[in-house]
Amino acid sequence: MCDHPRATFHVCCRRPLDVAAVLGQLTQTTANFSVDFFLPSAEAMIRAAVPWLPAATTLFVNATEYRLLNQVVDCGTLPQVVVTDGPRAAVVRSFGRQVASAVPPPHAVHEVSGAGDTLAGTFLAHRSLGATTTQALAEATAAASRYVAAPSLPIPAPRRG
Repeated sequence: MCDHPRATFHVCCRRPLDVAAVLGQLTQTTANFSVDFFLPSAEAMIRAAVPWLPAATTLFVNATEYRLLNQVVDCGTLPQVVVTDGPRAAVVRSFGRQVASAVPPPHAVHEVSGAGDTLAGTFLAHRSLGATTTQALAEATAAASRYVAAPSLPIPAPRRG
């Protein structure tokens, strides 16, 4: 792991990640880290991550993952949880209390794969630049909404030049 005093990490907890090794090491350092999950493996990964989740600065979950999370950990012990719900309002909870909410702007949906990554990356980037939680969530939901509205790239992508 990086020993830089301001190191920050984002971890996607999905199979085949060794959750104990990665989150255990991050928890032992002074680094800030955020965590998200991938729905097909979320139940197992959330259960495996429970001991380290209160040390994470931010967790990113969708509404289904939030219900799973709430079954295995007291969400009131978590510093920040960003909960998304597709086209419905995304909320940020800090130690169990809602502190921000943003409804994504309406767009026709072309592709949803990657929307969560877009939201998490945008939220974290804005927070790192000093935006408030409310501002960061608004920017993140708008970015994710634009992402899902963009036409999919052809695979393989066309060659340039």
